[in-house]
Amino acid sequence: MFLKEMTIEEVRDMYENYLTEAFPADELRPLSMIEQAIRENRYVCYGYYEDGQLCTYTSFMYLESEEGRDYLGDYFASRKDARNRGLGAKFLAEYPTTLKKPLSIIFEIENPDFAKDEEERALRERRRQFYLRNGIVDTGVNIELAGVEYRIMEMLVGKPHTPDEIRDLYIRQYHAMLPPDLFKRFFHLEGVNE
Repeated sequence: MFLKEMTIEEVRDMYENYLTEAFPADELRPLSMIEQAIRENRYVCYGYYEDGQLCTYTSFMYLESEEGRDYLGDYFASRKDARNRGLGAKFLAEYPTTLKKPLSIIFEIENPDFAKDEEERALRERRRQFYLRNGIVDTGVNIELAGVEYRIMEMLVGKPHTPDEIRDLYIRQYHAMLPPDLFKRFFHLEGVNE
């Protein structure tokens, strides 16, 4: 089992063969947007490989400064036949040493409090508990993006960020990733679209 940063060709393969199976179509950003962000050094993908086969994968948007990088987890999943083997927890444990100069590592999860039914709520709560079991902190920050309510989680790589800092990090990530028209359409937060 080994972990590596993925090439654009490997990202393409991940997207076409695994990402589209693991995530609903309305949660997938276009592959062309991901590829462009990789070329512009604003996006990175990592894969866990076993016998040459991708098992678990993750991707991050990031903002770079002289001090380091602020990361926002974008996609994180395992192939269907590689699930429930503890690979996700192993992967998370390696983030602080794998990611280049992390200043912050935040994640968005669909807020369990806004699930449409009890089954969806249970699934969302299971995801939240997975992060909590693996040392990721619930920041208490909730943000609506494109009509979906998210809870923001943080992997501590230094001192915890304040809720205002978390909110700012999150918004800056999407501001850098989305074209201005989409950003204005998706974010309806006071003070954001000014």
